[in-house]
Amino acid sequence: MNKDVAENMTFAQAWQLRVEEHRENLKQRKKHREREYPWRWNLFSADDYKQWFPYGTGLPEEPTRAGEFAVETEGDIALTGIYPSGIYSHLLSAKHTARLTSPNWKLEGESELWLRVIGQRGATTRYVVQNYPRNGTVYPVRNINPQWQWHKYDLAYWSGDDIHIELTTARDAPLLVKKDPKSWFGVREAVLFKKGTNKPPAEPREYLDPVFDAAVVSPPQSFDDLASLYVKVLSTALQAWKDDNITDAQALFLGACLEQEILPNHLEDLEHAKKLLQRYRELEAEITIPTRVPGLEETVAHNQPLYLRGNHKLPGQEVPRRFLEAIDPTSYETTQSGRRQLAEDLLREDNPLTRRVIINRIWHHLFGSGIVSSPDNFGRLGDLPTHPELLDYLATRFAENGWSIKDSIRFILTSQTWQMSSRASVKAREIDPDNRWLSHANVRRLEAEAIRDSLLAVSGVLQKNMYGAPVDGNTPRRSVYVRVKRN
Repeated sequence: MNKDVAENMTFAQAWQLRVEEHRENLKQRKKHREREYPWRWNLFSADDYKQWFPYGTGLPEEPTRAGEFAVETEGDIALTGIYPSGIYSHLLSAKHTARLTSPNWKLEGESELWLRVIGQRGATTRYVVQNYPRNGTVYPVRNINPQWQWHKYDLAYWSGDDIHIELTTARDAPLLVKKDPKSWFGVREAVLFKKGTNKPPAEPREYLDPVFDAAVVSPPQSFDDLASLYVKVLSTALQAWKDDNITDAQALFLGACLEQEILPNHLEDLEHAKKLLQRYRELEAEITIPTRVPGLEETVAHNQPLYLRGNHKLPGQEVPRRFLEAIDPTSYETTQSGRRQLAEDLLREDNPLTRRVIINRIWHHLFGSGIVSSPDNFGRLGDLPTHPELLDYLATRFAENGWSIKDSIRFILTSQTWQMSSRASVKAREIDPDNRWLSHANVRRLEAEAIRDSLLAVSGVLQKNMYGAPVDGNTPRRSVYVRVKRN
């Protein structure tokens, strides 16, 4: 307690004021625990955690008990923190991957979401609407700070939509990837309530519970008594930590003492533990930072409705997961997304469409126009093929030769059709001005990339080394390596 606070009070009066403030905080926390919320998850509860979807080597199979801690991997500080029960991604190393996703739920009316979190180095929280992660005005993403705090999200705009929560480390965020290799987060609680009907969760002051509990037995009468009380509470908490029966409040108290440097937390002050800490750092330094590959995660799959006129607020009839009806209308019997079944159907023998599309696109790039002149649309609104038998022949040959694109290109380039002159006869110009029947070769403009590569080659500065990261357009490498920014 700061002496300046009690400038016009006796110590007893000032202490009684603090006791009353703490009692009020306890009442608020009790109301929070007993209050009925539309949705609430206690992430220190194994039953609640089982409903979530943890991904990565950093997340545990079950919630962590109170008293777990994380070691700093560099600098003079020994411990990152001492934590209450919850879910943490960095207890072994902040290099480990971690992404934690809640189950989906449907928002009924205007709601607010509150998350009690801690973290560092680019770890974030956000909500995801209709399983599609975004970032913007109505899709806020918040960085997590290295002190316990509540993150608040106003969800009134999304009433009627399906939504879920997502916590990620810097490199594991879908779409919004950050570069920091050592990122971590912790979470204890997630609460959803009707907007305007309940007060926000109480600001947690649980770390002071051990002090006020001890003061019930022996109330301090002076600042010296208060200092002695803190020493006693600290000793009790340390012994409980050592005996592995520490409470959440005691762990928070030790964490606060660590942050305020009441507990020694510098390597030079920890002579007995210094060698162990250095050995841990050596082992942690050997952990390779994982390479992430973007993809979609299999959790709980469901069919999507057909939105009327594209309006996501007007869902129509549900469309089952299946392949194209023209080939096989049977719905997929799976609890997952059906992506594996779709991949198998794309390559099944009685499906000519996939190989036709591939061959038509090869033809399109070689001749300037495909046998089907709408290469992106083989449906009812697309163009009919000019040479359907040729398309089927090339598609069948493509499959019989191991789906080799290189072999198909070589076969087409050695054909008489490819080697014809670009001079058209008078009769051809009259009956087929667009040369759809390929009586002669089409003259096309050279692409900008080829022009650029040719200029660099004849000037003698073209760098012919292969592979590597994208480069700036001023670098004299082949154009295929030049970085292209779409937006």
